[in-house]
Amino acid sequence: MTLDGSGSSDNVGIVNYTWTFSDVILIALYGVSPTYTFENPGIYTITVNVMDAAGNSDSDQIVVTVLDTTPPVADAGKDQIVAERTEVSLDGSGSSDNVEIVSYVWTFTDVIPVTLSGVRVSHLFFHPGVYVITLNVSDAAGNWDTDTVTITVRDTTPPVAKAGEDQRVPVGAMVVLNASQSTDNMAIVKYIWNISYLGDIVHLEGKVASFRFEKGGVYEVVLTVVDAEGNRGVDTLTITVIDVGEVKGVVVDESGNPVAGATVKIIASDGKTYKAITGSDGSFLLKVFHGPFRWEISKEGYKTITGTGVVEPMGEIELDLSENPLVREKNPQGSNYLFWVLPPLIIAGILVVLIHVRKWKRKQDMNSHEKTSE
Repeated sequence: MTLDGSGSSDNVGIVNYTWTFSDVILIALYGVSPTYTFENPGIYTITVNVMDAAGNSDSDQIVVTVLDTTPPVADAGKDQIVAERTEVSLDGSGSSDNVEIVSYVWTFTDVIPVTLSGVRVSHLFFHPGVYVITLNVSDAAGNWDTDTVTITVRDTTPPVAKAGEDQRVPVGAMVVLNASQSTDNMAIVKYIWNISYLGDIVHLEGKVASFRFEKGGVYEVVLTVVDAEGNRGVDTLTITVIDVGEVKGVVVDESGNPVAGATVKIIASDGKTYKAITGSDGSFLLKVFHGPFRWEISKEGYKTITGTGVVEPMGEIELDLSENPLVREKNPQGSNYLFWVLPPLIIAGILVVLIHVRKWKRKQDMNSHEKTSE
């Protein structure tokens, strides 16, 4: 600025103008209108002393107010990468100003807008994400500056896998695998299904997948869900594949009465023979391999009856035997006849022989007695 002492006066003439003030150090300027650059804001009292040739002098003062127009320099610190549920410290002490910073304000959004004040502050981040935090610093004159720092909060929470309920299905059925009940605090990006099937591992992908089980058995299915950070969750379910159906019925005789103790045989499509003995009410139930089958029902003293049928896996079929009852054997040459009739005949024959033998012995005894008498 230019100092102006031209308003000073003397009856003869002023020969010396001396300006003095303190700006960190003592400053002295000379002349009626000297110039000076103030580097530092503040309030300066400047004294001017004027003198004439005779050595007479006088002084006056002016007050100069130098405004602070230099903004501070904000420094929000280095970017950080942290795990969720971490308390992060924010440090703005690297900020600077030509005079003094009087305010530090941190602003960002963590679900809701957040404002923190102070050169050093902290915040607990519960939620994964990328947070851009703005630091605004200002000095007493109202000059300000901003800087940003990025806090990357990593997702460390594994997702929760839900493979669904265990299932019982018939052989050959298309089984639907549904992982839609799985959850994550962020988002699941991959669904992986591993099925242990016939000594091998079948890999499927997708929230919903399907697989056809062509052979009966109990199979474990493992679901793995993965989020964007690579966190994993695992769940399992069991698929029970049923390859048998139920064949039942009630065996009756020609009078419609239940026949207990009858043998029921079923030759199924897998070549195996399944057997059951009827209960006191004539009933039976067999679980047999699915598909067409032949059946045979027999009992001692009855004619054997046969037939065919078809049962679905997990299905049920009831044989109607009311029109095909067990009929008792009537053939005298049959095994029942021999069992019950032949033994009495043999005994009767033996008795007849014994009677004839006894008669013959009596006769011999009588003949021998007569000869002795003579």
